[in-house]
Amino acid sequence: MYHRVHTPQTDPWDLSVDPAHFEEQIKFISTNYTIVSTGELMQQLQNGNIEHKSIALTFDDGYIDNFETARPVLETYDVPATFFITDSNLTENRPFWWDELENIIVHADQLPGHLTLTHRGETISFDLGDEKLLGPNLREKHKFYRAYNPPTKRTRLYVKLWKVFSLCTKGEQEELLTTLRKWAGLSNDELEIEGCMDLDELKILAKNPLFTIGGHTKTHPFLSTISEEHQRYEIAENRQVLEGATNKRIDQFAYPSGNFDDSTQKILKEEHFLGAFTTNNGCVFTDTDPFEIPRLHIKNWSARDFKTNLNNWFIKW
Repeated sequence: MYHRVHTPQTDPWDLSVDPAHFEEQIKFISTNYTIVSTGELMQQLQNGNIEHKSIALTFDDGYIDNFETARPVLETYDVPATFFITDSNLTENRPFWWDELENIIVHADQLPGHLTLTHRGETISFDLGDEKLLGPNLREKHKFYRAYNPPTKRTRLYVKLWKVFSLCTKGEQEELLTTLRKWAGLSNDELEIEGCMDLDELKILAKNPLFTIGGHTKTHPFLSTISEEHQRYEIAENRQVLEGATNKRIDQFAYPSGNFDDSTQKILKEEHFLGAFTTNNGCVFTDTDPFEIPRLHIKNWSARDFKTNLNNWFIKW
């Protein structure tokens, strides 16, 4: 499971793989493993015969670097992949909210010393203390931080707000981001954030028979926190946009942030999806539930570390 092929300023969720490392990884698996499409994997699962040491590649969300950086490498090595796309960012030319939030809180050169934010009747109050200015020492502390262990007040504020945003509707997220930009004294033009591919780029991607497009909801919500009706809208509208853009049937799905409930699976089955991918670590076996297919989260590993981790993974499972 990949998300980004990029070298960002920071990578709090460990989602980015450096382009050079990515090519090393693809080169290694293309010569040492059998690479199948997710469609082939699902067919094998249905037939009860999973090919030994086979790998299916997936990319979640629809970042622009998937198109600009990952695509040419995959084409060079003739490697199939499936791209699970959240469509609202494709059509609005906006970055994902978590990237914009981090850009404001963690990367702004200067912030006010105190934040008071009211949302759904609750007030968030946070003091940045001596971290109003983003100096060299603070930048260094941020360089390799992870969200599970934020080392500074700014990164702790980011994680705190991320948890709030995760439970918001898209409209609420946009309203909160507008409030935060005003608080930080930033305009949209000052937020240089790499976003998603656009519809034209998606169409080019979909035309290559190597690549499959899958559903990933309209706005990337935590599906288990919204009603069944809202979930159905997110899934059906996303499928409609993607099928309209690609002229292809969208019958595979990946749960945003790996989050789902019984209603999600019920909807996918009623809508005749073939299966869905989780973010749970694991290999696929003949008895794997096709609507709970596990994946291995690929990190920014060198060729040597990638080989070791992948080989150990197959031994473990």
